[in-house]
Amino acid sequence: MVDSKITSPIVRNSELALLSQLDELRSAWQEYYSARAEGGLLALSGFEHQFLLTLLKIVRRWKEASEAERQEPNTAHQVLTEAISDIAESGVVVTLTQVKQTLSDSAVSKALEEFWEIFNLASERVPDFVKHLRFVISGKFEGDRNLSEVIQGWGIRSKRDQVEKLTVFKAYVSYELVTDPRTDLAVELENLSRDEDTETTIGRWLGYLLQIGSGIPPERVSGLVWRELRHDKSLEAFRATLARLFSQSRYRLRAVRYALGASLSLPRTDLLSQLQANVLAKRITLLIGPSGSGKSALCKLGMQTGFQDRTCLFLHASDIISFTETPNSISSRETRRFDELIAAQLIEKPVIIIDDLDDVDDQSFDSVLNLLQNVLAGETSTDVRFVLVAHLDAERSVYDKIVARFGTQLSIDIVRLPQLPIKELQSSNVLPDEVANLVQRANEFGPALNLKLLDWLISSVQRDAINASTFKNDLDLLTWFWCYHVGNGCEVTNEGQVLINTSLSLAEQFTPDLSLHNSPVDTKILYALVRRDCLRVVEGRIAVTHRFVGDCARFRYLLESRRQLEVSDLATKLRNPLWSQPMRWFALYLTLSQCAGLPCTLLWSRKRLKHGKNCFKKH
Repeated sequence: MVDSKITSPIVRNSELALLSQLDELRSAWQEYYSARAEGGLLALSGFEHQFLLTLLKIVRRWKEASEAERQEPNTAHQVLTEAISDIAESGVVVTLTQVKQTLSDSAVSKALEEFWEIFNLASERVPDFVKHLRFVISGKFEGDRNLSEVIQGWGIRSKRDQVEKLTVFKAYVSYELVTDPRTDLAVELENLSRDEDTETTIGRWLGYLLQIGSGIPPERVSGLVWRELRHDKSLEAFRATLARLFSQSRYRLRAVRYALGASLSLPRTDLLSQLQANVLAKRITLLIGPSGSGKSALCKLGMQTGFQDRTCLFLHASDIISFTETPNSISSRETRRFDELIAAQLIEKPVIIIDDLDDVDDQSFDSVLNLLQNVLAGETSTDVRFVLVAHLDAERSVYDKIVARFGTQLSIDIVRLPQLPIKELQSSNVLPDEVANLVQRANEFGPALNLKLLDWLISSVQRDAINASTFKNDLDLLTWFWCYHVGNGCEVTNEGQVLINTSLSLAEQFTPDLSLHNSPVDTKILYALVRRDCLRVVEGRIAVTHRFVGDCARFRYLLESRRQLEVSDLATKLRNPLWSQPMRWFALYLTLSQCAGLPCTLLWSRKRLKHGKNCFKKH
């Protein structure tokens, strides 16, 4: 409600008396009709049609003001005092307005019913105030009936014992027919934006509304504005941003396999139910699992079956930083900030899934935290859900970073995936016998035997009749993957070297992808790796398809470079989480080589270590 005591420099005693009586009526309304108190107390009733009318009045009045006047705070007060008439205009009378987008019989009846309740309440609590009340029904009438006849015919049957009072009430009721303000508002916006950035202009209007003390939170006002004005040309940048986000999401979904081999699919019912329950209950859910455990596939399955009534986006932290971290002052008019789209409620009931959160640098991680902070601080965030996907070894670090920013008061649920859903795999009864035997011995293979490798292995067994029963440990699986899946039957290939170099660059720069234009990779080799599901290329960027692929490539690099590596090199790599798994496999290789009594490829030189020499020595 507009408080005339602060917006007008001179307030007459009669107006003060009316405002006092109006305040008493407001308090009574809040007491007796608490469920509808918000709509009756706000300066803008919440009807979107009235909100558009109010904005149109403000735009036209603002356009008439000079630039000097626009810089004066009193001008904003004056604009709003003249424009906002939704709840009350005080003077000789106090006008209460009900605005409907279409004035059907039922809409008119609903407005009259509420006016009647206010009239009766005023008669009881502030009887001297009744003669100053006026009620206006505003909107576009549907049908060819006379609106005056509709008003006069209202309540005749249901209020027969109150005919005299009803007659007095209807004498205070009038109506005004208005057209849809959307077209006029679009024209005004287009004209105004020629002289001033439209986003800045709308931002100023919101600021003035809030400055007056309308009682509406900024996020709700922003949501009403953008939702109603999204068809205006000034919002093309927001629509372009939304389109790019959905495009990125769809690409990432296409890149996720949810079947093993040619046709074996796992329902994952229990995990899917757990994920769905957590997402609906908590605003942030951490989905944690080993590399290749099917985290991305579970999210995709959830989007297809569990969250059909929500708008889901499957993104990477690199998407978040590109849409969120660009300062408004230098951002292109072709895109807008991601958090603004959410705050404006242009994405309805969003579920934002951010994949591989731990495989990003600090800047990208901070962009995700900034997004969470900007969105969760708003009133409109109650329907927003975030699913943050990370690998098992990064659970603690990801959780600690979130807590460091938001504190422990932010409730976060964690859903953990096993490395292999062994029970589901064994009950499927469609695994090739040799692969089923590997699953039964899963504890012998460690993290190398995951769903991702199992997918490739099943396809190879079905196609090439590989004897998987000869695999004894992690290194057998890794050797098969490198030689037969990456190298197409050879251990040393150009494809393997490209994959190693790409994985090294990603780890050293700690980025989710690399520029394809700066890469000397031969086109044939590049797309051979793309067909083998080892690399992916999109929008001029190149990256490994999965962390397991990068882990194996970095492991092969350690084997090939073992004679040149120094202890200090390994110590440096161990501080980078992308090297943790390759280093474990490398240690396993050294241990098994020594235990088997084979000519060790690489041994520590005890003498050199004793003297502080950081190097490796060939046996």
